Amino acid sequence: MSEKKKIIITIARQYGSGGADTGKKLAEDLGISFYDKNILRMNSDESGIKESYFHLADEKAGNNLLYRIVTGMKPELTEPERDGHNITSPENLFRFQSSVIRGLAASEPCIIV
Repeated sequence: MSEKKKIIITIARQYGSGGADTGKKLAEDLGISFYDKNILRMNSDESGIKESYFHLADEKAGNNLLYRIVTGMKPELTEPERDGHNITSPENLFRFQSSVIRGLAASEPCIIV
């Protein structure tokens, strides 16, 4: 029996571009799950860190996003420091978000905006 391929679509967008609406419509058409800002709540639930920290990090991502993606891919940096004094550093917040997104992608077809 062959394993069914999972569809994972990510949509990068700027505020006001309509990317969330496009992603939501595409998810409905494909019959798959849609995740947007609700991922920030999931990050908070998973990490125990207030959701507002993730909102702030999300708003400030801008030019540092590529750096965080590359940094987050290094094996020695993939797990956030849960006990460190810098638990809410941008790098740790990104790693928590990355962990939640990877978990979603591994579990079901979805669109992440």
